[in-house]
Amino acid sequence: WLAFEASDLQPHAGTLWFGETILPGLGKSLSEERRRRASSRLERHMAYLDGVLADRAYLMEDFSLVDCSIGIWLAALEPTSFDVTPYENVRRYFKDLQSRPAFLRSEIRYGAP
Repeated sequence: WLAFEASDLQPHAGTLWFGETILPGLGKSLSEERRRRASSRLERHMAYLDGVLADRAYLMEDFSLVDCSIGIWLAALEPTSFDVTPYENVRRYFKDLQSRPAFLRSEIRYGAP
């Protein structure tokens, strides 16, 4: 799962997050082609993740580092244009992660300053 996060989720979620939250503050913008490519690839990986989460609460047997690793990129998608609406199981999973005490104590913010 960490390989999935590093190779399939992070590059595309990171492109959208950086391109839509950081670049505008620098007076730059993400090209429409890069946005489209990142979103298209992310849609495929989110559909896979959604299917896996259909019958489990966490990606491993119990809550683990894997969930923290995936959760950080789901949080990074919140201020972007990526639509998570079609991924019901991913939305439930992320909501459950957000309700964990450590997440609630977290001061991490994903948005432009």
